[in-house]
Amino acid sequence: MHVKQRSSYVAAALTAAALTTPAGAVTAPVVLSAYGAPTASAIPAAVLGGTVSLGVSPDGATRYFGTYGGGIYKVVVATSATTAVRAPDFNGNNILGLDVRADGKMLFAADQAVATRSLIAASLSPATPPVGHLVPSGFAFDVSVAPDGKHAAISGGDNIVIQDLTNFTNRTIALDRTVESTLPVATLAFSPLGTQIFFTNGADRLERINLDGTGRTTLVTGLSEPNLDAVDKAGHLYVGTSDTTGPLTGQLLRFNADGTGRTVLLSGYDQVDQVALDATGSVSFLGRKYIGQTTVNSVVRLPLRSLAPLNAKVTAVAPGRAAISFQRTSAVQLSFTVSSSTTPVQSCTTTGLSCTVTGLTRGKPVFFTVTANNGFLTSPKSLATLTVKP
Repeated sequence: MHVKQRSSYVAAALTAAALTTPAGAVTAPVVLSAYGAPTASAIPAAVLGGTVSLGVSPDGATRYFGTYGGGIYKVVVATSATTAVRAPDFNGNNILGLDVRADGKMLFAADQAVATRSLIAASLSPATPPVGHLVPSGFAFDVSVAPDGKHAAISGGDNIVIQDLTNFTNRTIALDRTVESTLPVATLAFSPLGTQIFFTNGADRLERINLDGTGRTTLVTGLSEPNLDAVDKAGHLYVGTSDTTGPLTGQLLRFNADGTGRTVLLSGYDQVDQVALDATGSVSFLGRKYIGQTTVNSVVRLPLRSLAPLNAKVTAVAPGRAAISFQRTSAVQLSFTVSSSTTPVQSCTTTGLSCTVTGLTRGKPVFFTVTANNGFLTSPKSLATLTVKP
């Protein structure tokens, strides 16, 4: 059985039995255009009930899993140590969305229940038992916490509910969805300033709306069951899709805030779901592959930020030219650019660990810095070399 995006829960009753994670099962992602070196890891067997949702702490060191049956689990990435934040009760509720507050101290979950839609809040530091807060009835598919940590948005049905986290009062943004489809508003994320919400609507589109319900705009159409869960500080949207066009055609995509600039970051899964960003510059998601009647889940982490190279130094000089060497700081670094301090800048680019800058003015003092590129982002500059006079 294929496990599609959260909108499909309206059309089909999916059971925990259809979502199993074999012990040690790890899928091998396929990288398009060499954007980086992703890692895939199995979901610990102690996470019971079938994994539905994923949250990541700001430092990337801890993962949170929501399950069928209402369970929420905390997993330390380095050790795989697993503890239950909320034990599953298998009482008709499923944790379909998770988000961690920007300071890492609070976890919020969208709890889909039969007759109510509720937001679960759990303090992580200090750890306290989670507390449920009711919001308007219907399905709850996702939750996003505003950057200031004062509001949460919950999606589902024909509306988006904004909950004030200081007093847990609700405000509803009603959506006219007669033109799109019968599928619900499924996933959503706040804009970097917390003034807008990006969301998926129907089976193929991304939209944007202001918090007061105005300015509704369709950004992208024609996507394959998109899941939008993450927006970075620059406003880029990170979207997972499913394999409606063939096996293993689910993708991790990135868009600009206006819907332009579509970029494929990763492919090779039947479903890319539950995308989460952390402050280390990495994106994580649930990658699913369907093998017969079994769904194999893994957590995939893709580094997007490249670290600055180390130990840049001038190794040789000649009239008008200088050779510079440096050290790689990450295996995902694909190319390096050495730039001069002069105006105009003279530079050289290489896939190796040294290159020669030419076109320098004879006898003019100059130093050099090095940047690395992982095929997606360019790193900060390295520390400068000593000054030389070629």
